[in-house]
Amino acid sequence: MEELIKKVEQWSIERGLNTADPNKQRLKLWEEFGELNAAIARDNREDAIDAIGDMLVVMIIYKQQLGYGSNDVFYPRKDNVDLLSRLDDTSLIDCIGRGISDSQSCIEGLGMVVENLTVLSYRLGTNLEECLAAAYDVIKDRRGKMVNGVFIKESDLNG
Repeated sequence: MEELIKKVEQWSIERGLNTADPNKQRLKLWEEFGELNAAIARDNREDAIDAIGDMLVVMIIYKQQLGYGSNDVFYPRKDNVDLLSRLDDTSLIDCIGRGISDSQSCIEGLGMVVENLTVLSYRLGTNLEECLAAAYDVIKDRRGKMVNGVFIKESDLNG
């Protein structure tokens, strides 16, 4: 997982995302959270896994923008995961939303999001590392440019 996090951080640096406005990145996190909600509502496992991976990529970059590197936020505490595993999927989704909203303590909020995503990924028969690896595989060669502090992928610029 550490190696994947470092690859995402390097990808972000190469595209100038690491110094972009974290408020825009937070909005991107909400966008990806919306995609996760849609996938769960449609019982679409593949799209849910994709959304979890995308959320992890966004959170890694968000942490960079806030001045934090990869640390234990991406390694949930087992006791928390055990507790969360008793919640139904709707409750997990609610907890993820609260974690994203926790602007008072961004890093603790991200930790809560990761813990909930951990449980959700297990329920989908995968784990965070596999979700992140799949997301990185999609973005690793992606090109684009920054527009008003937001990275726009090349295919969206041309279309």
